[in-house]
Amino acid sequence: MREGSPPNPAPPAPHGSLTLVSVNMHNETRSDVFLGGLEGHPPLRQADVYLLQEFVQDGADFLGELSRALGYHYAFGSTQECGDGCDLGLAILSRYPLRDFRVLPLPRNDLQYNQRCRIALAADVVTPSQQWALFNLHLDTRINAGRRVRQLGPILEAARSSSSPAVIAGDFNTADFLWIRSFLPLPWLQLHKRAVRKALESEGFSTPFRKTGPTFNRFPLKLDWIYLKGLRPIRFGLTRLNFTDHKALWATLEEEGRSPADSP
Repeated sequence: MREGSPPNPAPPAPHGSLTLVSVNMHNETRSDVFLGGLEGHPPLRQADVYLLQEFVQDGADFLGELSRALGYHYAFGSTQECGDGCDLGLAILSRYPLRDFRVLPLPRNDLQYNQRCRIALAADVVTPSQQWALFNLHLDTRINAGRRVRQLGPILEAARSSSSPAVIAGDFNTADFLWIRSFLPLPWLQLHKRAVRKALESEGFSTPFRKTGPTFNRFPLKLDWIYLKGLRPIRFGLTRLNFTDHKALWATLEEEGRSPADSP
C-alpha cells in the first residue's frame, strides 16, 4: 500500500462538480504516453479524479511522476509482484486530498491458471465543499455471474457503512459467458452485466452507462463501469485512447439535490 501528496498541489477546480475518469491502463508505465494520450480530450485531461486499473508501479516511480506532473494526491494498492521491484495493482489520482485510504481484499477464485489476488482500493475524496467515497476495482475474468456478484460483497459492505455519496468504478470484466471449469467460455449463457446491475441497484447504485457501447477494443465486450449512489451525472462518455485496449469512462458528477450554483 502506498499513498502520498504532491509537493505542489493542483488548485481547486473552478466549479462545484467533479469529473472522474476510470480506465484500465493495460500495464502502461510511461507518464508522457499517459498524459499525451489524454491531450485532445478535455474531460479526461482536466479530470479531478482518475481511477486506474492494471497500474504498474515500477522502479521509475510511475505513480510519483504522474502525481508531480498533475499536482495530484495518490493512493496505490498492489495485487501482485511483477518482478524487478515492480508491482501491479490499482491506483487513484486526485486533485483533492484522499482520506481513509484502504485496501479491501476480495474473495479469491481458483481459475486453474493465470490468476491473481483481487482487491478494491477505497478512499474518501475531500473537496472544499463535499466528501465522496471512492471504490476502484478490477474483478476476475473467468468466473460465473454468482461468483462475480460475491466478489463485490466487501465493496458493498464498505459502501453501506459510509454516509457519503459513493462511486464504484473500474474493470468489472462483465463478459456474458458461462465458464466451464474457468477454461471454456460459452457465450450469452450467463448475463453478467444484468447480475452486477441488479446487485448494485439493490444497494441504491445506478449507472449512466447502461446504453453506451462496448468498452473493450479487441472484441465487442462491455467490461468497464461507473456506478453512482447519491450522485447524478451532468455529462458522461467513452473515449478511446492509444495506450490501452480499454476505453476510458468519464463522468462529470454532482451530488443529488445540489447544483453548481449552490457551491461556494
